[in-house]
Amino acid sequence: MDNKFIHKKRPVFCLLTDFGLMDPYVGQLKARLLSIIPNAQLLDISHEIEPHNILQASFFLVSSWPYIPAGSITIVVVDPGVGTERDILVLEKDKKIVITPDNGLIYPLLEKYTSASEIYIVNKANISKYLNIDPSTTFHGRDIFAPLGACLCEDRDLDKLISKTDKQKIKKIIFPQVDIRQRSIKSPVIHIDRFGNCILGIESRFKQIFSQGEIYLTPLNQGVYLVSTYAQIPKNKIGLLDGSQGYMELALNQENLAQKFNIKIGDTLILQRSF
Repeated sequence: MDNKFIHKKRPVFCLLTDFGLMDPYVGQLKARLLSIIPNAQLLDISHEIEPHNILQASFFLVSSWPYIPAGSITIVVVDPGVGTERDILVLEKDKKIVITPDNGLIYPLLEKYTSASEIYIVNKANISKYLNIDPSTTFHGRDIFAPLGACLCEDRDLDKLISKTDKQKIKKIIFPQVDIRQRSIKSPVIHIDRFGNCILGIESRFKQIFSQGEIYLTPLNQGVYLVSTYAQIPKNKIGLLDGSQGYMELALNQENLAQKFNIKIGDTLILQRSF
């Protein structure tokens, strides 16, 4: 594994979890990292993934990937299989490293960004001895992922800890499919942000499909305005715009769309065009 690009003097760790902020879990994860590398820089991507929601975590990782700095290590802990026989993966890609459970979370990232990558599997039998740890069975983020991340910052022979695998051998999840027809697009809602904006599974590259004709949204039975900013959305109307995460989104102007129309992650919406 070529980890020479990692900023070893003051490494950057990017953290993405479903821990929330009520419990001490995030603090303990950070404390473990800082106890090993006191001058580490810690960057929070999010700790508010819905509990056990692997698909949402994968979306957060994919949409954040262009902004994660080269030379950093991203630790992703959305791990409903913690303590079981599930594997732990280390991904080296675009001069960045990701540590994640092998539960499919990493697969959409590999599908979207096709640049060269190396995938490694952690030798579970050697974890305790190699990292000098006695991990719990319920908190691998603190007890394994953090020491592993710190270990990857060092110039050490990692052959006994990780071994190369390939994309075909890891677990797979796929973003819900978008059905694109001549006059309509059927898409799931893949995320709802804190403003109630509903992010669709339609990548921004398809926005030209909506450039002509009126747009009608079912099953909400609402007309939709194609806009560039939230402020352009007429009052009490729904806007469709190219969102900041690389996907199209539906929104209201200073109102919570999801609450007003009782929309949930996973719901399917259909955008129809008229000519």
